[in-house]
Amino acid sequence: MGKPRLCRLITAVLILLTAGACSVARPLGPREILRRSLAAHGGERLGSWRTLTVEGTVEMTDGIKYNAAYLLWAKMPGKLRVEHDMTADRGRIFYEYFLNDGVAWSRRNLIPAAADAPQLRRWWNQCFGIAYYAEKAESVEARGETQVEYPSGGARSAYVLAVRAGEEPAELCIDKRTFYLLREDSGNIRRLYADFRDFGGTVHPAVIFEITRGKQGESVRPFRIRSVRYDEPIEDWLFAEDMPSGK
Repeated sequence: MGKPRLCRLITAVLILLTAGACSVARPLGPREILRRSLAAHGGERLGSWRTLTVEGTVEMTDGIKYNAAYLLWAKMPGKLRVEHDMTADRGRIFYEYFLNDGVAWSRRNLIPAAADAPQLRRWWNQCFGIAYYAEKAESVEARGETQVEYPSGGARSAYVLAVRAGEEPAELCIDKRTFYLLREDSGNIRRLYADFRDFGGTVHPAVIFEITRGKQGESVRPFRIRSVRYDEPIEDWLFAEDMPSGK
């Protein structure tokens, strides 16, 4: 092999090695992290449903702890009904929460009452999982890395993203290995997601810890999800019971 040819070969190898090293070292951008998280959770299916039904249990307290029945119905566009039924486990109270065309209200044992509208809007947005942020984010900023710790024990390494989508900013923690959404902070609510499972081609947490931060400290409400189903028929009247008049 001639000397000029050898020099060209060495130069080409060095260029390839340098390019490979740069590729390995290049950190993921925040939009790319969101994109990979969306793909890990099931892609476009997360945001393309017409109706959504989620069933499970939620731990609630009324003197003692109960495993209340949990039911969520959602229907496009903008209809949501969530039930926390303590009577399913010897309790006395049955809560229902409604969001319909921007109007929020609730019922306690069938008696209508006001509702926390921002919280209901968060619940609606969470029906889309990471797809809500991947598709609606106006801005995304990387905030380094952290360890996500769970009330039940254990921790996982995660990317931290500051995201603005809609009314209020959120902080997301996304698993560095699986790209699952592990933690979501918005307003005074923190949600921790664990035990990820495939539900009909989309990946959702089977365990959710909803932590509310208030003047009296933090309260933790665990949810256990049994099923997530898409596009089953749901009648419109279910989202309109005792809807406030004049709205």
